[in-house]
Amino acid sequence: MNNRVGSAFVVYDKGLEVYCHGFRLSDHETVYSAERMAIEAAIDFAINNNLQLSSIILTQDQCCRQSAT
Repeated sequence: MNNRVGSAFVVYDKGLEVYCHGFRLSDHETVYSAERMAIEAAIDFAINNNLQLSSIILTQDQCCRQSAT
């Protein structure tokens, strides 16, 4: 938005939003980098908060999906 780059992830529990984290990135970051950073932050959140239940990460970025496998 407005040629600025940001990234975010949201955590839901039983359909309710329980946590949301967004962060501003350098304007020189690519969409791929922003998506990758959001995925890494979501994984870190899950690990640091001992989420025992299954976690699902949704992304539309095919490159991120391929690099994660």
